[in-house]
Amino acid sequence: MPQAHRSIVSIMIVLFAAATPSRCFSRCFGAGIGLGKQGQHTRIHRTFLSCLQGQSGEKKNLVDGTYQVVLMRHGESEWNKERRFISWVDSPLTPNGVKEAVAAGVAVGEAGMVFDAVYTSFLSRAVKTAFVVLEESRQCHVPITPRWRLNERFVGCLVGHTMDSAMDMYGPDLMRDWRATADIPPDPIDPSSPHNPASEERYASLEGCTVPTTECLLDVKARVAQVWDKEIAPAIRSGKRVAIVAHENSLRALLMHIDPAIPADQVLKFEVPRATPLVYSLDPKTLTPRVFSDSALPLSGRLLLGDNCDVNAQADGCQLTNDGKGEVSMDAAAGFR
Repeated sequence: MPQAHRSIVSIMIVLFAAATPSRCFSRCFGAGIGLGKQGQHTRIHRTFLSCLQGQSGEKKNLVDGTYQVVLMRHGESEWNKERRFISWVDSPLTPNGVKEAVAAGVAVGEAGMVFDAVYTSFLSRAVKTAFVVLEESRQCHVPITPRWRLNERFVGCLVGHTMDSAMDMYGPDLMRDWRATADIPPDPIDPSSPHNPASEERYASLEGCTVPTTECLLDVKARVAQVWDKEIAPAIRSGKRVAIVAHENSLRALLMHIDPAIPADQVLKFEVPRATPLVYSLDPKTLTPRVFSDSALPLSGRLLLGDNCDVNAQADGCQLTNDGKGEVSMDAAAGFR
């Protein structure tokens, strides 16, 4: 190794040692490194860069020994306000929905939360919410990655209906089956419906899949699990600080996949609050959530806004509730938003 190169590497090590905790320096360089051996400078260079990347990359999303990920539902949309089943229709945010997203972004900023990647659905209400949150927390540089598998549940023949019109057309028994179970999908959408997204350019290529004509919650879980397992979980493991801005049922489906603390019979009975950051702490080995005394029951995560005692208390007045006799109340348009 030439003397000049050896001097440069020595200076780099000295500077790095001065700015680095001793345990990190020891881990990176150990003891007895010989700069004179052939090829040693290359190994030192690689180790030096590796440790720098470890300092700024792979460990930066570890908080109290856990990875953190933030889940968030979009703000209020026009069809939310009209109590319509939205599904994959691109209903924009209302002015109130934008305010909800602004409040979420302010809370993220005040909490000092920093993101490296944000995943959303293909739907503008989720993308806009993500953008507003990043803007308000001064993180507009963070890339937003849309993934169709994070889209809302596609509810077939119910799309576009209000709760009242759907009840009139299909009756309470079918509505109960479609809305209060995880494995019974509604009837398929009419191919000629103006709300059928099959011809939209954004869905021209779905990685070998086709646009659904209807889905049950388990169908949504299957597609959400794919993007979590293949893309989002590896990003978290690599050290990226991740947020996911999606929809009530795609988030429910994701929670079914990653949060074993949620009883199966409770999945359809809790509300995912609009534009409210839900912070999950994940075990670094298994990525299973850790439950805390102030978790937002029945979830393992913590709400960044509002009362963590019960996530149902954060709902906007639309809940699937049990009347104590095993019957699910159908008094609101919750569930397919």
